[in-house]
Amino acid sequence: MAPDSNNQQPDFTARELTDTEYEEIRLMIYNLCRLSFDKDKKQLVQYRLGKRLRDLGFDSYRQYLKFVKSQESGEELTALINALTTNLTYFFREPDHYDFLTEEIFKPYSKMPRDTRLRLWSAGCASGEEAYTIAMVMREAIPDLERRDALILATDISTRVLDIARKGIYTIERFKDTPDALREKYFEPVDINGQTHFRALPSLTQFIRFRHLNLMGEWPMKNDMDVIICRNVMIYFDRETQGLLVNRYYEQLKPGGFLIVGHSETLTGVKHAYEHYKKTIHKKSE
Repeated sequence: MAPDSNNQQPDFTARELTDTEYEEIRLMIYNLCRLSFDKDKKQLVQYRLGKRLRDLGFDSYRQYLKFVKSQESGEELTALINALTTNLTYFFREPDHYDFLTEEIFKPYSKMPRDTRLRLWSAGCASGEEAYTIAMVMREAIPDLERRDALILATDISTRVLDIARKGIYTIERFKDTPDALREKYFEPVDINGQTHFRALPSLTQFIRFRHLNLMGEWPMKNDMDVIICRNVMIYFDRETQGLLVNRYYEQLKPGGFLIVGHSETLTGVKHAYEHYKKTIHKKSE
């Protein structure tokens, strides 16, 4: 670490991240998790990393990069990933997917023997709104859910957003598309610095397991998934990485399982074995 010898905060709004340093950051991130930053994102990266340099006392991006590479624990590399990943979402985003889960996954499951296993994976769960929405519609559709073997795995590469997800506390703005009755049923109001927030109740949290996971790394899951929801994640990957990922998902799904992608995403141009089921919904052959 290199503190500022003049005890003054460097002005990172005026300091330029060089093209060479930016390319080094792009390559570092790509090699780690295949996230692809376009060349026109340099100003965004400079802005987001500027705060890290200021907090740590470095007076140049070159010094900061040297520190990241030399740190054996990888802690600052994780902080760098946290700084550069955007994870803004809300409850019931792209609601037709939850209608699909209700009608074609949860209601049929509710008629199966109670020892039937159900596993869903929210891959790239961000701050948790997607996973909690899945839990809400699952509870609504399956009256005896607490006596069944049903779980939601929710993963993300950002430890920062996973901390938010585990706490399960959100501002009212995140519920803009959520029926009031569901918010009142599954969240409790809490006061934080004089402002009302809403905290997820155990009736939701008991069905979710939040875990840190790099989609480009090893997957420790031993059980195959019934549904994988990976929405608005692949837009950050190049086409080669998208192909790698959707085919790994295929292997992780049970026969007859489903992959759900975001409305801004498509498998067009990617070689895969899925059957097209509905728009943005793909099925593994049974």
